[in-house]
Amino acid sequence: MRLEVHHIHSFHLFPNLELEPSNLLTLCETGGNCHIMLGHLKNWKSYNLGVRKDAEVLLQKIKARP
Repeated sequence: MRLEVHHIHSFHLFPNLELEPSNLLTLCETGGNCHIMLGHLKNWKSYNLGVRKDAEVLLQKIKARP
C-alpha cells in the first residue's frame, strides 16, 4: 500500500500551514485512492475540510469487515 501526505488546508492557498503537523494527514494512494477521493472530493482543485472525520469513518468500516 502506498501512502501520501495530504494537506487539509491546501498549501497553495495557505503556504504558512504547509509543514504544520495539525494540517497533515496520511492517506492511502492505492486501491480506491483515499487521497483523491477523501482529501480532494474526487477533484484535485478541491479540498475537504472534513477529511479527518471522513477518513476515520472509512477506517472504522474497513476494520469492521469480516
